[in-house]
Amino acid sequence: MALSDQVSDISTILPPVRQLLLVPFQLRTYGVLLYLALAFPLGIGYFVGTVVGLSLGISLSVFLIGLPILAATLGGVVLVAAAERVMARQLLGADIPTPSWGVSEASRLRDQVLTVLTTPVL
Repeated sequence: MALSDQVSDISTILPPVRQLLLVPFQLRTYGVLLYLALAFPLGIGYFVGTVVGLSLGISLSVFLIGLPILAATLGGVVLVAAAERVMARQLLGADIPTPSWGVSEASRLRDQVLTVLTTPVL
């Protein structure tokens, strides 16, 4: 193997090694670590809240008290999604667009709710 080969050329190896050694000194590294530290406990909380809200809402919908519980659970899921979007933008620097729900201020509340529930957000 000759010294002029790409594998043995030190000038091609140096930039990736330099980037690797500079990672602890970048602010983005600590933002990603904070995001990862928050993601697990928050994810468990989101899961438990959603499962409890849906199961209570569905089981109590026979008595009509479950319908507001279901509505509050779905509203909470939308709020949590908005909070996660903000957290990912701030800590990770991700470019996540805000979903357009297709809701206008002039339409009735029932139409707004149906639009939110039936519009697939990508």
